[in-house]
Amino acid sequence: MGETKSFEDLDVWKKSHALVLEVYKEIRFYNISRASLEELKSFVYLSGDLNY
Repeated sequence: MGETKSFEDLDVWKKSHALVLEVYKEIRFYNISRASLEELKSFVYLSGDLNY
């Protein structure tokens, strides 16, 4: 095992950092999806109000 000069050298930190990045991407995807759904819902209401 080599010398650890920084926490960034630790395998546990590298793996947890990669996990955090994946979770962040998932959360971002779901937030964008939800915003798109709300936009669609707004257009459905609008089309109903305009008798389409």
